[in-house]
Amino acid sequence: LSECLFFFVFLSTSFLFPLPMPPSVRPKAELLADIEQAYCRYDLDKCGYLTRRGYKLAFLSLHGTPPSKCELHSLFGAEGQGRILKPDFVSLMLNKAALWDEEDRRKHIFDAFDRQGKGFLTLEDLVWAFSQVAPHVKCTTIQQIFKEFDSWSDGRIRYSDFQKIFP
Repeated sequence: LSECLFFFVFLSTSFLFPLPMPPSVRPKAELLADIEQAYCRYDLDKCGYLTRRGYKLAFLSLHGTPPSKCELHSLFGAEGQGRILKPDFVSLMLNKAALWDEEDRRKHIFDAFDRQGKGFLTLEDLVWAFSQVAPHVKCTTIQQIFKEFDSWSDGRIRYSDFQKIFP
């Protein structure tokens, strides 16, 4: 069990390679640098502001998910013609980062494992995740990890099972 838990925790904490780390777990200086870098990268026309498209891309690069339609509408209006200046973008992203907590981090990791958005993890999901991060781990070990956390023994690790790993 301890070996299984070690591998599962290792995988969970290092799995987020395709998604940015939730803002709450980054040091503030690093977060600020990431925000400014995202702003510069997605100021697509290099005109000193973000368009709706640039904002969506910058937001996605920082949070791993696109902004809501409601948020985009409030920032850019119905026609999408608004603009976001750098100080406003930085302030907005820092405020959003402050809202992240450990539950968000847990959910972010679970969602990264659940590639199809089924709401649960299958053995196939776990095998794929390990192949990306720790390809040296044997399939039998992955199966043992999966069996340990599949509390209903139905081939699914639900979010409630996942929460027990990271109380």
